[in-house]
Amino acid sequence: MTSWFRPTQLTMDQGRLSPIMELETRFPVHTSRSAAPSEFHDECNRPITKTKGYYFGQEALVNRLDRLEHQQIHTKTLKDRLDQLEQKTLRAQIGQQKRLEQLERDVEQTFALFENEFDGRLERMEQEISQQMAAVKKEVLGVIKKWADGVCDAIAERNAVVREELSK
Repeated sequence: MTSWFRPTQLTMDQGRLSPIMELETRFPVHTSRSAAPSEFHDECNRPITKTKGYYFGQEALVNRLDRLEHQQIHTKTLKDRLDQLEQKTLRAQIGQQKRLEQLERDVEQTFALFENEFDGRLERMEQEISQQMAAVKKEVLGVIKKWADGVCDAIAERNAVVREELSK
């Protein structure tokens, strides 16, 4: 392979890629300048693999696989979190629905209590009015009876006076 990389620059440095290898990872060598996929990279004894028109070394592919695995794990974590949030939202909606139903029942019960209390008050008021009317009626009848008795007594006295005068 004809390359401007020198063999001494493509070595691993304490488990990390050398700066030149990082450049190669970030800026892959185009296919027109690289060797065939089946050939081995002579400078660091690693196979070359073709991906999307570019040749990458195994380290670059491993790094890319690591990034993809990390993205897959992150995506799975996000999906799990989304599922948890959806479940939490669903539970909250169910809780809100239950609270709303309970409030409706409470309003119905309160309305029924007020209605019963109003009906009870209305019945008591009707009884009180009936009792008051009976008392007034009794009192009026008493007054009428006294007046009638007074009139009868007056008529009886007048009759007595008239009889006395007639008997004389």
